[in-house]
Amino acid sequence: MIKSPAIEIIKTFSKDEFKRFAEFTESPYFNKNSNLLKAVKYFKKISPEFRRMI
Repeated sequence: MIKSPAIEIIKTFSKDEFKRFAEFTESPYFNKNSNLLKAVKYFKKISPEFRRMI
């Protein structure tokens, strides 16, 4: 089980909210952190399983 304040917040996102969050983090204008981008891409890839894992 993953325990993190950020993960706890992401778990509350609806499908549309997560999509918009991913679009926001993928924007080079708003996000300069490559690790965040990698994490969001990973969560997008496992999206259906993500909620069950946590």
